[in-house]
Amino acid sequence: MPPKPDLSGTTLARRQLGKQLKDLRIENGLTLDQLAARTDYSRTVLSRVENGQQESKLRAITDHLCAWYGLKAARTKYLQSLAQDGKMSMWLQEHKDLIDPGYSTYIELESVASQLIAYQSLAVPGLLQTPDYVRAMQRDVDGSTASEAEIERRIGFRIQRAAILTRSHGPVRASFLLSEILFTALGVGTDRQMAAQCYHVADLSTRDNISIQLLKHNVGFPTGLIVTPYTMLGFPDSEPTVVFAETTVGAEFFEGEDQVRHFRAVHETLQRSALGEQESRDRLRKIARRYDQ
Repeated sequence: MPPKPDLSGTTLARRQLGKQLKDLRIENGLTLDQLAARTDYSRTVLSRVENGQQESKLRAITDHLCAWYGLKAARTKYLQSLAQDGKMSMWLQEHKDLIDPGYSTYIELESVASQLIAYQSLAVPGLLQTPDYVRAMQRDVDGSTASEAEIERRIGFRIQRAAILTRSHGPVRASFLLSEILFTALGVGTDRQMAAQCYHVADLSTRDNISIQLLKHNVGFPTGLIVTPYTMLGFPDSEPTVVFAETTVGAEFFEGEDQVRHFRAVHETLQRSALGEQESRDRLRKIARRYDQ
């Protein structure tokens, strides 16, 4: 059996960067030796970059190659976000103490994704949470003893993450399949807070780039098995999709073609059993009105 790919830390981002740069070299009809002769870097360094093994001065190398290839600003920014010299981007670095172990790579990739497809049955996805929902989760569910100032930092971090959905330039295309019990049996906080959360998700679903569908309690197991939460992340320039799945023993990345194909099939099966977008929106607002009574 081949060794399992290492997708921890920033390894996945480096591998994605390497593939992009290798594709650019091939598109320009160059061998590694020819590219080395035309740049300031040796064949060995360039090979390490393309194989996702280079850590030292990775951002500087990326900047140089992007300029040499004459890439447009949008693609340059994307490749730079994958480089980071093996470090988190600045805004993640500032909040690294708030990120659970093993999730930093996911959040980094989420921030540069162009498409997001998710299924969630345990909690309202972080990108859709209201500040009051975050606060209630911290106090009522997680039993956090954090200070109010610390909780406000967590809320601010969630708001920054969620900006990928509503930013004016190139918001991520997002599709969420959500179990209805997240808004009923698994509600957190006060009735007022849950009403606001339901209205918030319903309102987000009116945006052109966001699709939200509910799976009602009575659909059972459409796939024949219990499905744990997962998120599929797509990237610009046909970069391969990556799946981040929450399993019974922790979270794990999947990037193989067969693995991604499996998750797509699961998602399509679940989607066929879900309410339509407008029906889901109406259902969320109906649940919200019940909380308001």
